Amino acid sequence: MMPLSIQDLIEDPRLERLFTTKGEQCAIQIWLLQIKQSTGVESHLLYGRALPYDFSNDQWSTTRDDQFSDCDGVSCQVLRINLYCNPQNLARVVAAFSDGDTLLEVNDKCGMSFAHGEDEHRFGSFKLDDDLTYRPVSFYPARSDYENQGAKSTHASSGEFSAAITSLNKRRLFEFGDNCVFR
Repeated sequence: MMPLSIQDLIEDPRLERLFTTKGEQCAIQIWLLQIKQSTGVESHLLYGRALPYDFSNDQWSTTRDDQFSDCDGVSCQVLRINLYCNPQNLARVVAAFSDGDTLLEVNDKCGMSFAHGEDEHRFGSFKLDDDLTYRPVSFYPARSDYENQGAKSTHASSGEFSAAITSLNKRRLFEFGDNCVFR
């Protein structure tokens, strides 16, 4: 069996609401772990999701202020960035990230922008790790489904289909450059 590709996920009929012209607007939400040292800031993917939404403007947005905290001698913060776009742009953005593009390169390829100009410097260099794998589409029942003890939807009253892009190098999450900063 061939390994799953990003195109397999984009073309999966169970996700067509997110990736086809039949869909309406979508949101991409990405949670980043940012590690700050004297030489700069690196951003690492903690979690991301795409979901149907009711608005689009093709701009990345986030809180305007950084809130770095000390964690065992390391300055870090968790930051959520959001993009509101149409399904065709969502497919292009996800494919570009999977190709290894930085957020700045994704914007150039897909016609996206930052809501605030300084965000280009805050997280424009973010990209997915090179060593990726794709989890096939699965159905998660509603969170209120008490008979199912396995994984559940993020929604209390409705189930959801889910797929994933995952880094195989989990250690990279805690590295700055080539050095592990958390012990």
